[in-house]
Amino acid sequence: MEEPSKTIVYKNRVYHLNAGYYIRNDRLHQRIWEEHYGEIPQGYVIHHKNGITWDNRIENLECLTKHDHHMLHFCCEKQLKHLHSIRSKAAAAHRTPEARKKASEQKKKMWLTVGFNDYLCTICGQPYKSRNKARPKYCSQKCRTKAGHNNYKQKLTCGICGEEFVTAKGKRAATLCKICRAVARWDKIHEERNRRKM
Repeated sequence: MEEPSKTIVYKNRVYHLNAGYYIRNDRLHQRIWEEHYGEIPQGYVIHHKNGITWDNRIENLECLTKHDHHMLHFCCEKQLKHLHSIRSKAAAAHRTPEARKKASEQKKKMWLTVGFNDYLCTICGQPYKSRNKARPKYCSQKCRTKAGHNNYKQKLTCGICGEEFVTAKGKRAATLCKICRAVARWDKIHEERNRRKM
């Protein structure tokens, strides 16, 4: 097929070729499909049968689910063979000092362009700033560690004095507070000693 032109006019609207697709505010192949068959159902995409993305004849278009479309483009045997053949070459290329240096510079540049966001620590309640956009919960490693400890603790009521105390969750959970445990331990030791004397 002949090379596509950079711009195309369709029904008095100018579409520009971008990454293989004719685009304006919408994509030309999607508009053509909708003119013939109505609105594209949610979860469906328009596929070019012959693989030429600028060939927008209606007979070259079909409506597929996103899963089926993905399987056509990325799970074919040819694609898998290609990925397998370049995997070792790509790994070797990324290990070179030049590639590592370039990747490091790109990451630093990207990190510096990201602005700071304001957050509140879920443990100490103090406001803090972070470049992380994934909604961090803790302002420091100290609060993160404290949160980890809190996940493995629970509040219980002592069976002897009735006071609340904090203990570990699960099998290691204590049933008495610290003082009552110590008293019970000493009572047990004295009982054993008295028994031996007898």
